[in-house]
Amino acid sequence: MGHLTSTPNNTRHDLSISILLTALLTLTWLIYQPAIPGFFMLDDFDNLAALKGGVHDIPTLKDFLETGKAGKLGRPIAKLTFLINDNAWPSNPESFKQTNLLIHLLIGVILFCFARLALQPFMLRKQGDWVALIATGIWLVHPFHVSTVSYIVQRMAQLSSLFIIIAASIHLYMRLKYPALYTRHLIWLSISLVIIGSLAAFSKENGVLLPIYILVIEFTILSSNLPSRNFIWWRRVFIILPSIVLLSYIAYIPRWIGSYASRDFTLGERLLTEPVILLDYLTRFFTVRVHKLGLFQDDYPIYHNLLDVRALGSLLLILIVISSAVCFRKKYPIYAFGVLWFFAGHILESTTVSLELYFEHRNYLPLFGPVLAFTALFYLGIKRFSKDLSRVSPIFGALIISIASLTTWGYANEWGNPLRLFPIWSVEHPESPRAQRTYAHILASEGLPNAALDVLDSAYDQFPYDLSIPLMSINISCSFGSPLRYDLKSLALQIERYRITDGLRPALESLFENINDSKCQDKINDLHNLIPALFKLDKNNSTKKLIAAAYVLDGNLYMKEGKGNDALRSYKIIEKLAPSKDSMLRLAGFYLIVKDFDMAKNALLEAKRREDSSTRWFKYSRSAEYQEKLHLIEKLKKEHAQRVINNG
Repeated sequence: MGHLTSTPNNTRHDLSISILLTALLTLTWLIYQPAIPGFFMLDDFDNLAALKGGVHDIPTLKDFLETGKAGKLGRPIAKLTFLINDNAWPSNPESFKQTNLLIHLLIGVILFCFARLALQPFMLRKQGDWVALIATGIWLVHPFHVSTVSYIVQRMAQLSSLFIIIAASIHLYMRLKYPALYTRHLIWLSISLVIIGSLAAFSKENGVLLPIYILVIEFTILSSNLPSRNFIWWRRVFIILPSIVLLSYIAYIPRWIGSYASRDFTLGERLLTEPVILLDYLTRFFTVRVHKLGLFQDDYPIYHNLLDVRALGSLLLILIVISSAVCFRKKYPIYAFGVLWFFAGHILESTTVSLELYFEHRNYLPLFGPVLAFTALFYLGIKRFSKDLSRVSPIFGALIISIASLTTWGYANEWGNPLRLFPIWSVEHPESPRAQRTYAHILASEGLPNAALDVLDSAYDQFPYDLSIPLMSINISCSFGSPLRYDLKSLALQIERYRITDGLRPALESLFENINDSKCQDKINDLHNLIPALFKLDKNNSTKKLIAAAYVLDGNLYMKEGKGNDALRSYKIIEKLAPSKDSMLRLAGFYLIVKDFDMAKNALLEAKRREDSSTRWFKYSRSAEYQEKLHLIEKLKKEHAQRVINNG
């Protein structure tokens, strides 16, 4: 149905579609330009600060790939692309954002091709082209994606989506072009699935959803295509089996219960809240609202009881919609595709895994399903009602794209200026500790310490359990020479009233970094005494990691003060709390400084042993580097012994 012979009329149509697609890409590029100057924020620093010192050889590349908040698989493909923009730190965010925008445009082109293929069984080619163009245009310019495109570290989500849609397009193309799918075709499909799927997963973990996305295509768009026997077996092995394994992993509740110890919600509360959030995503998208969009969603209400009307209603509605899509997938395949594509994209990040509750970037690829289904069904509905009216349906599409474009352009202007963006988020999310802390940080960085301290005081009144807030206040006061509003001794004595928050570690890092050069040097001992008190916080794995990180800061500050014994005590505590290659290298460095060469050698050998036994996917042998350091230690030991003899 989708294949027509080439005629002058078809040529004009193809040219028109090509020109309009180019215009949409250009429009998207233009409306995002206000956000490009922008700034780095939040997880950008965790993942890009590893570029400090530069990446110029294999060892420094390995260090970069292994550093930062990058998930279980390390996300090396996405991290490698950051080197396109810079291989050192600090850097300029503009280049990184331009690359994110280019990736967004590339995904738009692939989505257009995918949509054309997906509509082939249901529409004439020209009709399908127009529907695909409008759906792609809405997706490209929609303000819901601004936080994904403009937040540099979300390139990981972009690249995972890019590889998934490439693999899905290849699969759909092969299935439509070669209904029989002989062995050679299945070999190509297998290679595509494995290689491109690996690229998706090593960009971000939700790339493992590729088999489930393809399963959705098979049982909706291709539900009327009769597969060959060979393909049925291939589908069982390469699509259905991996999907079952993944779903079993996600559904194995005992695996996840313990991982919620560091969260403010339980697994049960997450499962009650996520249905509400999923419907919230859809509502915000289809109403083109930017109010309360952004990165600070830690104030989203948590639902505790299944009898709550909104929680129960959302869950029942989702179950009804999914059930209807499954039951009527052959009769209404476009509708079924839109529904199942969206929920398939949320299986990993919106169910049992102990992630945060709400993030807009989780919808980057999943939302294309509902957009395509809505656009196609809207067109088919109008056509059924009036063929004349269906001819002007592109005007309705252009109107929606225009509204979304203007909204995105305005929102992008806010993303380009932190002094506009963070105050808005602070007002829109008054119950978000992150929004208030970040706003205070921005005010302080702009030379407005009193305003920053006032924001923190208000936040502390609202969130008295958040130790990071008074620590930030002390840091700002010390940096600007303002009177202290909080006392480190009192905080240590009252430590049991606090709990671990995501702001505590960066607050400690900033305070330890600045206090020695600030006007609060007389408070250094109080800061040291705060660290042992952290043991009184709730005991779980995240607490141990936080305390170990705090003792690194503690030991490093002692070294700056020239207090070697105290530094050694802190470093040994780290080794007990979180033994690692790094903890041993730290001890080796200390022993080298104090000229205890035998201990330095033993610590270095243990660090090498730990690195050799590492199970990380990316392993580069540093045997030569370790041998060089061991030889250096022996050389320094001999030189030191000779000096002792000479001085004796």
